[in-house]
Amino acid sequence: MHDRRGRPAAYLLAERDGEPVGAAVLVLADRPGFVLQEPVGLVLDEQLRATDHADLPAGEASRMTALRDRLAPMAAECYPAAVCVGPVGLTAGLHIGGSHEIAAALVDAVDEVAAEWQAVTSAFLHVDDGGNAVEKALTARGYLPATPSSRAVLPVRWRDLPGYLGTFPSLRRKVIRKELQVYDAAGMRTEIVPADRLRPVTGRLAVLAALVQEKYGNGYDEEASRGTLDFLVGRCPDLTSAILAESPSGEIVAFHLFYRYGGRLYSAFAGQDYSETARRSFAHFRVLYYEPALIAAAEGRELVDYGLGPRLDHLVRGGVSKRAASWFRFGALPREPVAELLSLITSAQDRRLERLPGGG
Repeated sequence: MHDRRGRPAAYLLAERDGEPVGAAVLVLADRPGFVLQEPVGLVLDEQLRATDHADLPAGEASRMTALRDRLAPMAAECYPAAVCVGPVGLTAGLHIGGSHEIAAALVDAVDEVAAEWQAVTSAFLHVDDGGNAVEKALTARGYLPATPSSRAVLPVRWRDLPGYLGTFPSLRRKVIRKELQVYDAAGMRTEIVPADRLRPVTGRLAVLAALVQEKYGNGYDEEASRGTLDFLVGRCPDLTSAILAESPSGEIVAFHLFYRYGGRLYSAFAGQDYSETARRSFAHFRVLYYEPALIAAAEGRELVDYGLGPRLDHLVRGGVSKRAASWFRFGALPREPVAELLSLITSAQDRRLERLPGGG
């Protein structure tokens, strides 16, 4: 086991015969933060409560309210929290090859770092691999399971645009074909730009990303968006590219930053303006969904990973949602009501996926 630990992050790598066989990344949360990235908010956040209630029968929704009302006053006592999760993109923080031995070693290493940090709460969020090995290791160490999230992915089963369109029923195929045709007829241009050529346009991309954040209630913060872009591009420049949608006048109206790695494309960051040009040309859909589908097909890749979902726009364009399990150990909360609340959260997520296209 090789490790680099400190505050606020630790990186753990398991090797066998000199080959990596598992990895974990651990971050420290010492106060409420982005709700999907820290366990206290993921379980007790008020905004998520309304979403969960919409997918539960009245009796279960009432019980969820009672449990959250009971536990919420103790939320502040749950920090600091040691969270095994990818710090950007909400990727899983734990990756193993399915071995019980590897899973146990990594979970023990994470728990050791959490103890060094004097963490009151420990959690593994949005885990999408490891199967029974992870479940067994975490259960044995007192973690409680829940499925508060799902992962939006696009399985690539075609080689070209006609093949992609052929995966849809007639009506949906007509809608997608129309959106593609309108984009081209509007004189829009699509460009795929590698990381080493993005710096001249990073300012514009930061504006577009901030506009999207503002639209979804996170506030307009161009400087923060610029910082995120600089981090994402600088982290793995050899793997990173951006799809740009440009108007006939040359203005970038939408972008999508992604990584190429292994047999997959990984969606990292996106932005758009809300001008008539962008809206009428379906520029956002072009860069976020259609172009990645064609790039992945042309490069022989198996999947486009969009991170946490589900997103209805994604699901009606060929994507599917896969359940992503999380595991929690709250040292400051009573175990039985937490276990019941986590069960209700899982039930709400299951019902939500069942009623959406591509859920499962």
